[in-house]
Amino acid sequence: MRILLFTHYYEPEIGAPQRRWRGLVREFVEHGHEVAVCAPVAHYPHRRADALAVERPPVWRWTDGRHGESVLRVPYVPSSGTLPGQLIDQSVSSLASALAAVTMRRIRPDVLISTTPGLPMPFAASAVASALRIPHIAEVRDAWPDLIADSSLVRRALGGRLPAGAAQWLESSALPAVFHSALRSADALVATTESFAAALRGRDMPPVTVVRNTSDVSAWPPRAARRRVGTDLHILYVGTVGRSQDLESVVRAVADVTGVHLRIVGAGAQWEELRDLASTLTDRIEFFPQTTGAALESHWTWAHTGLVSLADVPSFERTVPSKLVSVMARRVHVTGVVAGEAASIIRTSSGGSVSHPGDAGQLRRLLTALRDDPDSTLVDDRPLTWLRDHASPRAAAAMYLNLLGEVRR
Repeated sequence: MRILLFTHYYEPEIGAPQRRWRGLVREFVEHGHEVAVCAPVAHYPHRRADALAVERPPVWRWTDGRHGESVLRVPYVPSSGTLPGQLIDQSVSSLASALAAVTMRRIRPDVLISTTPGLPMPFAASAVASALRIPHIAEVRDAWPDLIADSSLVRRALGGRLPAGAAQWLESSALPAVFHSALRSADALVATTESFAAALRGRDMPPVTVVRNTSDVSAWPPRAARRRVGTDLHILYVGTVGRSQDLESVVRAVADVTGVHLRIVGAGAQWEELRDLASTLTDRIEFFPQTTGAALESHWTWAHTGLVSLADVPSFERTVPSKLVSVMARRVHVTGVVAGEAASIIRTSSGGSVSHPGDAGQLRRLLTALRDDPDSTLVDDRPLTWLRDHASPRAAAAMYLNLLGEVRR
């Protein structure tokens, strides 16, 4: 089978979408399928590709990927770091991918997969699938378009320059309707959570399959023994530092609870703002740039618990951050400031402790309890069992390949 993938995020970049598709592409190729990937010049999480310390491949030329796939790099727009800048970047790359794909009539793919983020991808993929007369699977990794209204996307993008009524209409009605129309044009949808899949099924959509975010449980050794009584609690956050994570609430809670230390390792729109805030509150919060390899492992060796945090937004109750399964696979206790399905997974798997987003008092009490009880951050094999049953990389690839076979019939 010839599989074409449209994605805005692909290795050698670092991040959840990149890890997901690295694993899936590798599995597809190992099963004997041909995979072609259209992606912009690697630049995430930076604003320019030059800031990513990797070899820059040629644009508009197919090259060999690391896993036996073919990769076509298309142009990107250096981002201003703002939401409009990101959308412009994603739109240009989506259009470029579409232009490249419609030239593939002579070696036509058998199926096209698009994945969000970025938001314009399903629109570009829908046009290409129609032009090439091939089935299209639209993967929706987050709870889009629900997040358009929940995150006040229009008001944030335009800086309040649009009248409130018009912005609300765009966020709650017009833009979701357009996005839903793109999803309805697909032959099948993929969601990463059961709760969001159920929401999509209630909206007159094509068939929805759940393929969860995954992590390899065999990649990480057992953790060290329990903390000593009286030692401070070490919390580690690795990932995007933006409004969606609401790390400001965690920073303020840590500042209020003595004996708790927080490290934030990552990048994002609020990194500098959050670092400046923390510096005025406490010296127990440290910030580090995004990293990998031995440097990242040293942070995890330091940590007693891994933080997974989302803002108090309704659509996030149908979201399971990919970092949750990553922390569980590392056999690290999870401190989850989450609700809905993510909170349910932590409780069901006995993977950690949960505080409801937006409840500052509950979070302070949780941090105090974790600090005072060294045994509270110990985890057994139950989170690994949950991952093997629900989030195995091989099982995810098998589900995807079964879906690809169905849409071709």
